[in-house]
Parts: sequence; structure tokens; C-alpha cells
Amino acid sequence: MNNPFLKVIAGIENRDLNKVLEIASVAAARRVDAIDICDDETIIKAVKEKLANSSTKLFVSSLSTDKLLRAHSLGADYLELGNFDHLYEQGQTISLDAIVSMTTQLISHLGSGQNLSVTIPGYLSVNEQSELAQILDEMGVAILQTEGGAISKASSSGAIGQIEKAKVTLANTLELKAACPNACIMAAGGLSPLTIPLALAAGADGIGIGKAISKLGSQIEMIALIQTIQEKMNSNKFILV
Repeated sequence: MNNPFLKVIAGIENRDLNKVLEIASVAAARRVDAIDICDDETIIKAVKEKLANSSTKLFVSSLSTDKLLRAHSLGADYLELGNFDHLYEQGQTISLDAIVSMTTQLISHLGSGQNLSVTIPGYLSVNEQSELAQILDEMGVAILQTEGGAISKASSSGAIGQIEKAKVTLANTLELKAACPNACIMAAGGLSPLTIPLALAAGADGIGIGKAISKLGSQIEMIALIQTIQEKMNSNKFILV
């Protein structure tokens, strides 16, 4: 994939086939680097078919190792352990040890972590996030994804509000890149076209953008927003070799 790369997130809880296919169509049309979808088998198969003639990579997100392994057998390019926002909304959390255990299980079946992306829970302390990132990096996990959008609350409007919404994600990106300078860090959670350059400046190798796109009502709006994001990222883009 390109560096920095762009991943459009349809949503781990988004099981609306038509909506997910709409987002996939836009991602393919704009040659987005990757799209991230839920673990529903019907949706995986349909999106895989939609992307058949596209360079867009397919990520499947889940908190179930069995469903992730099933997604791999269905042709998913990357398996995403996470994200955890919907757990927080239900008043639940996930421990460092649980993430390591699930990652170990996945790698034992896959043979390596090169097809894995793991979200680092944003509610963990900075030290715990860094420790988890280092463990996962040493295990060979391909991508470490930040979060923070569900934790940050914006009290202002306009540019200040967008920065407030992204501040935890930006801080976590800085910390994880410092802890694992050679790891591939994807910044996701509460980002907007305004704050994406800040995430790249913080050391992000990839950008994940979800609700900003999925909340839009038409493909024309989605295409326009993705094009804006790509233009923001373009000056920092080079090809990984």
C-alpha cells in the first residue's frame, strides 16, 4: 500500500449491505488504499466481489477470532482485531492481556502477523498502550491502530472543535510512534480533513476515516470528501518498497 495510506471504515457494527456496498463502490472509484467492514459473511463476499477489479484492500474488523479467521478464508486481505468503540458504548472494556491472547491465537493459525491489524485501546494509560504496542510489534503484527474519537468530547465548534475531537487520537499516535518507531501506525478516531495533516505530522503511516464518510447521504458527497482527504495526504505520499 501507499505511505501514508488511507482506509475508509464502513463500521464494525454496520451490517446494512446496501450502505456498505455504496461505501465500497466509492472507495474503489477513488482508488482508496483500503476499506474496513464488519465480519458478516454475506457482506464480506459482496464487498470482495465489488473490489474484484480494484486495488483497494479489504480489511475485516471483529472481536471474534473465529470470525476473523473465517474472513481470512473468504479472502480478506487484512484482519482487524478491533475497534472497541461499541464496547465502550455498552460500558465494557477489553484488557491488554486479552488482546495479546487473541492476537497469539490468530497468529498461530495464520502463521504470521503480516495480515493483522490490531487496535490499541485508547482508554489504556500511555504506559499500557506503549507496552501493548511493543508486544504486538515484536509479535510481527503488521499495523497498530490508534483510537480516541469515542473518548474525546468537543465542547467548541469549528476548527477548535475538530481539534478537540481528535486530540486523544493525535496524542496516542505520537506516543505509539515514539514507543515503536519502526511500526506501521494507523491513526483513527475522530479525525477530519482539518486534523489529518496533524496526524501525519504526529507520525501516522496511515489514516482511518469512518463516521465522517458513512454519515453522508450520497455517493457524490462521499467522493467529494474522500477527494479532499486524498489531496490533504498527497503531499506526504510516497510508495512503500
